Amino acid sequence: MSSLLLGHALAPHLAIIAGTFVALYALFRFISHADALLYPSVKDTTLRLLCASYTVAGLHSLVVSALGVYESLTNPLMWEVRASTSAGYASPLYQYTCCFLIGYMLYDLVAILSTPAIYRQYNHVFLFHHVVAISGSVVPGLRGHYQSLTMPFLLAEIPVVFVNAHSIYSLLLASRGDTGTGGAVHLSLTVLSGASFFLFRICIIPMIGYQAWTFCVVERICPHLYDALTLFFTYSALSALNCYWFASAALAFLRPHTKTH
Repeated sequence: MSSLLLGHALAPHLAIIAGTFVALYALFRFISHADALLYPSVKDTTLRLLCASYTVAGLHSLVVSALGVYESLTNPLMWEVRASTSAGYASPLYQYTCCFLIGYMLYDLVAILSTPAIYRQYNHVFLFHHVVAISGSVVPGLRGHYQSLTMPFLLAEIPVVFVNAHSIYSLLLASRGDTGTGGAVHLSLTVLSGASFFLFRICIIPMIGYQAWTFCVVERICPHLYDALTLFFTYSALSALNCYWFASAALAFLRPHTKTH
């Protein structure tokens, strides 16, 4: 197994990254100008740009999570850290999926930083998340290593589907001047977002820690120092960010329900 994809072997990976970046940025610009058709009730320019951003993010997370689920179901050895056939390996489909994710993260960084109306809605923690996600995706995407250690992070895109749907629905409510709870649809999306976030982003933290310990300490099959350090940084940073976001969202949801009357 080569420690690094080089030359012509790396060409399709870079093409996927570049193609994803160009396609998603073009889609974002198209949607932001076609919102009158997609979201006719949204008149505010900032809300339209946010709707476009959330729509592209939702499509990305749908594609990545679907490919992640497919790969996890059709390649079950990737979950067995002691399987010699999977130690330190990433399948071609998984590599391409991670390259698609890198392309999306690069697009989103450019879209946020180049669009003041969107940039004002985010903070530097969110931008830091994208940088961390890119660095972690390089290991399986461009180096072809450690699918079983990074697969849970790919499945962590599942709650993003519901989070973006929730964000779009909330913006549509705001555009109509609805300051209430949004009814059953809004509540359902809130519950689905919170439950899936907890399941696929919080519950996986100890599982990834166990896998990393088994790989590097027990089985001693983590020979690439760069990969080990990169994945340790990615695991630590994303775990901290996910705990922070989940706690913040939970407090924001509970605060209105704990007020004294």
